[in-house]
Amino acid sequence: MFERFSKDARAAVVLAQEHARDAGADRVAATHLLSAVLASLDEPARAALAALGLTAERARTLSGTVFSAAEEDALRGLGIDLDSVADAVRDRFGADLRRRPGGRRRSGHLPFTRDAKKSLELALREAIRLKAGSIRGEHVLLGALRSDDAEVRAVVDAVSSVPEVRARLVELLGHDAA
Repeated sequence: MFERFSKDARAAVVLAQEHARDAGADRVAATHLLSAVLASLDEPARAALAALGLTAERARTLSGTVFSAAEEDALRGLGIDLDSVADAVRDRFGADLRRRPGGRRRSGHLPFTRDAKKSLELALREAIRLKAGSIRGEHVLLGALRSDDAEVRAVVDAVSSVPEVRARLVELLGHDAA
């Protein structure tokens, strides 16, 4: 399947591995694909999605959060100060609990999560549906949005809406929203 990926889309998949390593993850998740593709898009596409509030930096910031906004509100309603809890955990255990013991980063190829694999499979389906000659970064984003990955949806919904982002991506690809 990767032979159908454009050069930029392949570079985004490699960058997703780096994003996973930077986060201390042992697998590449759909959110790593999301942030990597957003960072790899050409300027017009990046600007169009940034106008919706969706940027690589924002995706990386929002992904990996422990609680959804509703859960945070519920915990705060119980009187729990999440910022104080996070500060106490960092003070006690260090700044990044996700790093491997000894601070080493995992090297070599990282496997993909089920949702990340599904995102890539759906990217192929999106490219076929839109009659594209190759799978571009925009197709990978469309696949991630269709994958039903809760974290991807939470990241997108925090800044825009999934249908709005899908429509913008299809528009960027030069087709009517379907």
